[in-house]
Amino acid sequence: MRSYRLSGQAAEPGRFEWEMTSPGPATGTEVMITEIVKEPSTLLNTEWVVQQLASQFALYLKAYPNVRIYFQGLLVNPVIVQHATTAYKLKATTGHVAELQVIEWKTRQGRGKIVFCNQDGFALHEIDAGVRPGSGFNYTAYLISPRFKELQEENVLTLEEMHPEIKAFIDATRDVLRTHFTDRRKIQTDELIQLWKQQQVYPYRDEPATDRDRQIRKRFDACAQAIRAGSKAFDQFDPADKRLVLGLLKELVEQDPDTAIGKVADLLGLPVRIRKQMGKS
Repeated sequence: MRSYRLSGQAAEPGRFEWEMTSPGPATGTEVMITEIVKEPSTLLNTEWVVQQLASQFALYLKAYPNVRIYFQGLLVNPVIVQHATTAYKLKATTGHVAELQVIEWKTRQGRGKIVFCNQDGFALHEIDAGVRPGSGFNYTAYLISPRFKELQEENVLTLEEMHPEIKAFIDATRDVLRTHFTDRRKIQTDELIQLWKQQQVYPYRDEPATDRDRQIRKRFDACAQAIRAGSKAFDQFDPADKRLVLGLLKELVEQDPDTAIGKVADLLGLPVRIRKQMGKS
C-alpha cells in the first residue's frame, strides 16, 4: 500500500500540493482542517454535520455497505435519519433513463434538493428542488444514471435548466415530486386521524353526510395538521389537552369555515406557502 497527501489553503482554494508519504496503518481517507481563523460554528455542531453527510452520501453508502464514514468519531449512518424511501423511473426526451430515489428524512434538512448522481450513487451536482412538500416533510431527490457522469465530463451538468436534456430530467423530477407529496400528505392525514380516533381525541364520530360537511371536515383536518406541525409539543399533550384543542378548533371551523384557515395561520405565524397548502388540503 502507498499513501499520499493533498494539502491546500483557503487563500488559494484552486491550488493543492501533492506528495507521497509512507504507508499508513490502514486504507481510507482522513480530512484535517487546521489554522482556523474564525470559529466554524456549523462544524462544531456534530449532529448537524453528520445529518448533512448522511444526506450527501446516502446512496453511495447504500451501494457500498463496507464503506464507513465518521465525523468526530460518530458514524455517518443514513438509515438512522431516514423516514421513507421511494423509487421511480424517469425517461428524458433524448431516450436516456434515470432512477429517481426520494428519501424522506426524520430530521430537518433545509430545502429539498435534487442531487445528480453517477451509477454508483456518488453525488456530482445538486440544485434546489423547487417543490415545497408541506409541513412535516424533509426530503432529498436523487437522480441516478451513468449519463450524468458523461454530462459532467462535458462540463454541462452545471448548466442545469439551460441544457435541454438536463432540464427535461429536472421537469420530470419536479412533476413526480408534486404527485408524490400530494399522495404522502393524504396518507399522513389518514394515519394521523386514525391515531386520534384511537386516542379518542378526534371530535368527529361519523362520516360527513353532505358536500358542506365534507368541505368543513377537509378544513378542519387541514387546520389540525397545521396546529400539530406548528407546535413541537402537541404530540406530547395528554389526551384531555388534545381533546380540548381539537374541540375548540371544530367550533371555530364550523362557525366560519372560510376564515378558519386564515385565523389558525395567523395564530401560528405560518408563512404564505403553508397557508396556500392548507387551503388546497
